[in-house]
Amino acid sequence: MFKPINRVERLMQAAAADPKQIPGFYAALLEAELFVLTPETEVGPEGRRSLKANEPFNIATVEFNGRRWHPAFTAKERISTYLTEPETCLGAKARDLFALLPKSNFWLNPRSECQKPLPAEEIAETLSVARSNVSTSIRELETWGIVRAVHVLGDRREHYESMKDVWEMFRLVIEQRKRREIDPTREMLRRSLAELDLKEPGADYTRERLEAMAGFFEAVTELHDQMKRLPTGTVRKLLRMGTKMRKKAG
Repeated sequence: MFKPINRVERLMQAAAADPKQIPGFYAALLEAELFVLTPETEVGPEGRRSLKANEPFNIATVEFNGRRWHPAFTAKERISTYLTEPETCLGAKARDLFALLPKSNFWLNPRSECQKPLPAEEIAETLSVARSNVSTSIRELETWGIVRAVHVLGDRREHYESMKDVWEMFRLVIEQRKRREIDPTREMLRRSLAELDLKEPGADYTRERLEAMAGFFEAVTELHDQMKRLPTGTVRKLLRMGTKMRKKAG
């Protein structure tokens, strides 16, 4: 019976039983560490070492159904299921491994009860979806003004830089949240009060609740406007004072 020993294995097992879990498995896989067999690679006295820059190495391959596959393992413990003799291995984040060996086929945990072939085209699609998600996030951060595109001379790729001052970033995030969430809610409450028919049953109670909520959002807006006018240094001091007061009260 296969017993998962890490998150990616749990998601891999769940995805095999429920297709809805597949996107979550792929997302976790890209950030997980995978181990591939590297015969003839020397290791250090403690049985491990880091590869040097541009150091050549061989990764084990097997042939199956007319394709060459790299056996890959979601944990070092899974290698013993595949091999009877010890073998050196390379551990790397899956995303980096796929980039290092483009157009390669991988087979996760071969010979185990929870295995999965990863053909090159499936890996390419997974990486494409991941890049698309990153692009969407970058565009959203650009809309908020937290990051901006920059040009690097001689490089056609897209580069971005974020705001350097985390306090200004904090102010910007608060401002955007207010504009997107608090302001529309305030406007909706105002319209609801203006359009309330006082002749309807329960209108007095409804008005009372709407006025209470509207008053709260007006107070939040006033607090935001006051904080916005304060210098960053003063805001820092106020936050530190609040932390000290909570510690004393607690």
